[in-house]
Amino acid sequence: MSEVRFPDLRNEMVRAVKALADPAHQWSAWVRRELPPGGYDEFTHRIHILYDDTQVLEDPDAAIGIYLRSQEEADALRGLVPGARFALPRVWHRAS
Repeated sequence: MSEVRFPDLRNEMVRAVKALADPAHQWSAWVRRELPPGGYDEFTHRIHILYDDTQVLEDPDAAIGIYLRSQEEADALRGLVPGARFALPRVWHRAS
């Protein structure tokens, strides 16, 4: 399957995964706030895309055809869930 129902949200989801996988980007954008004029990138925005807006990390299989193109993509995202469940409570605890 190559088509998805919501390609724009898929693009946002892909950008979120790439940002979360790139420590250099995280340091530059989220810690040092080195963004181009008018640029916007927040850690919480990236997490909201994956959990709230698309719910793709809650049920990757259900996202096939909607945001994901294949079972292979769903399996790859399923691999992110344990890390997210470990890291997010630590981040929220430090932020509060």
